[in-house]
Amino acid sequence: MVVVVSTMMISQAVGLMKRMVVLVFLVMAAVGMITVASAASPVLVTRGPYLDSVSSNEATVRIATTATGGGFGVGVSFGMPPSASPAAAGDGVHIKYRKRSATSSSTTTTNESPVNKATAKPTTSGEYAFTLSSLQPNTIYEYQVVLPNNGGGGAAAFPFAFRTYPSTSASSSYPITLWAIGDSGEGSPTAKETVDRFLKDQQLIPWHATLALGDNAYQIGSAPEYDTKFFRMFGAALALAPVSATVGNHEAIANRLGMERGAHFDRFGRTSSGSLKPPQAPSNDIQQFLLRGGGAAAAASSSKSNGGGGSQLYHSFDIGRGVHVISIDSQHTAILPNGDPNFAKFQKWLVDDLERTTADWIVVYMHHPLFSKGHHDTTRDSDHKYSILRQRLVPVFDKHGVDIVLSGHSHAYERTTSALFNNERVQDSADGDCLDVTSGTAYVVTGSASKKNPGQFNHPLMGVGLFESGSVILRAESPQRMNVRFLSNEGDGDEFQIVKGSGASCDGDSSEVRTLSLASQNLQEVEMKRNGVWRERVPSGRFGVRPSKRSSTASPVPATTASYYARVLG
Repeated sequence: MVVVVSTMMISQAVGLMKRMVVLVFLVMAAVGMITVASAASPVLVTRGPYLDSVSSNEATVRIATTATGGGFGVGVSFGMPPSASPAAAGDGVHIKYRKRSATSSSTTTTNESPVNKATAKPTTSGEYAFTLSSLQPNTIYEYQVVLPNNGGGGAAAFPFAFRTYPSTSASSSYPITLWAIGDSGEGSPTAKETVDRFLKDQQLIPWHATLALGDNAYQIGSAPEYDTKFFRMFGAALALAPVSATVGNHEAIANRLGMERGAHFDRFGRTSSGSLKPPQAPSNDIQQFLLRGGGAAAAASSSKSNGGGGSQLYHSFDIGRGVHVISIDSQHTAILPNGDPNFAKFQKWLVDDLERTTADWIVVYMHHPLFSKGHHDTTRDSDHKYSILRQRLVPVFDKHGVDIVLSGHSHAYERTTSALFNNERVQDSADGDCLDVTSGTAYVVTGSASKKNPGQFNHPLMGVGLFESGSVILRAESPQRMNVRFLSNEGDGDEFQIVKGSGASCDGDSSEVRTLSLASQNLQEVEMKRNGVWRERVPSGRFGVRPSKRSSTASPVPATTASYYARVLG
């Protein structure tokens, strides 16, 4: 009897120990101490693909996957597309194309010439960064994520595309297209409408870079918020062009800006030499976002212009020899106290960077506007942040010829006519649709990519203010002309041109735009006809304010002229 009891006890103890081992194993696996992998289980992409960086001869594609054990054979195939429509197929070595016969509506499917394949070292985090090298400048490439155990073929079902940057030695870089999204992080239907409207407008043709102006993932910029409200919401666009981002006030909640730690830095950061940091697993901070602009291109450009002393909070990069883009951290670095060594470092970097660039156009972006009467009113400056930014930045921008400054924070659209008027010339066309940047920097507020808030929109320097959601497209057409368009989700939006250089004019209208000689600061009257259309009078309006009515009729021009009021802004 005793022996039987002992045997039962031993048997129960062994069973309990087995269950305990299984339970401990499952717990360890659940917290990531042990990775459980099945060779038959398909590997899934949980974020991406998205372009971390692009230059004239390289691109970096990043993805997050469920392949957390290493050695799963995740890769990226890439190549130049032929004159055909890509089909949703591939085998990891070829991308299949469906060619249409010139004499028949029938199609045939063929494997084009073998494409290149980029691989990365296995990671335990499931985060991968693939460098696509030996690319041709200013060329559209297609790429495809290769996954093991995915239907047996080994490739994801969908090819994406991107455009390499023009070479800085090329005689012509144009046109160059940038897309700016401010305060995009609500994860709202408005955000979806913004990206859908832009992709439709762009006809899915890859552009050069996306500029994210801060507050990219509400409410605190956590990793889950970035995944759902930015990467998932804007994923179709992030796969087609690299994104360059700055921080806003909401990122500061979950990110240690002064220490350059968090999702912005861990997931997309660069080392001080400009090389890509190894992909890392998520931490408790925001770690989803790019702060080094054009990635390797941004880091290289920043390193050259600041002697290697760059920061992940501010950076610059070149798109060919046409456009130089500068990202400024207005949340932390640019408002540090005088005498702070980190502010002194930033100040020197900015001046050095501006002095060394030889690009035709200089584009600056940051989160906080210098001039706004939106729901964030820069004239109500209780903590003096806006006045500090203006005092520190505007003279530098004016001295070094910055063409345009983009910002968000106010959830609407505003833009200046020329800010640096003098009493000898009025530089704008009478409806404010053309700016001559020899008169100063153009300032644009576009903080309504995912939501809008009302404001007064009557700042004396902001000629246009729209309570509408949307985004901004910059298209540098030549060294003399840049077109800037607010792509509104709700109305006609706004569009203007920046011209500079000898012989530059606004769509051939220069003969119809009077340059006024103003002997004083008094209000002046202007007569204006643009594109053959006489404008309605703007009662007591500021120069550059859009007319309340427009005549687009093809009937004969009325005998009376339209009157506009212009004044020097001081």
